[in-house]
Amino acid sequence: MKKAALTFADGKLVMIELEPEKEPQASALRSIYGVEFVPRFSGWAVAVSPQDYERHEGKLYPKTYPSVYSAVAVTDKVFVGALIGNTGMGAALRGSLGVPDSSGMPGKVVRLQIISRTLENKDGADALK
Repeated sequence: MKKAALTFADGKLVMIELEPEKEPQASALRSIYGVEFVPRFSGWAVAVSPQDYERHEGKLYPKTYPSVYSAVAVTDKVFVGALIGNTGMGAALRGSLGVPDSSGMPGKVVRLQIISRTLENKDGADALK
């Protein structure tokens, strides 16, 4: 790892932040962690370029992936967030030409955060029940 940071609250480990020296492919996240990662995009990116995204059954799908995006996985105990850099000539050419990206989640993992769900704030979660 290039960098590893541990965060504690009340004497318990609640977050691990990692910056890998050798950045793994984003498409490998599922096999590395054994959980499904879902790509997430900033509201700003969607607002500025709505033509680059499609919605199906309430989910947002990119036609081409932006140069930076995130992916999130949720388990019973942790949230796992990945910051993904989708740079390089292939990504730039696909984006500029509007060619759809069919490679799953392209790019490399720049940073990972593993966050304990004990930090989750559930106040008001039952308000809509």
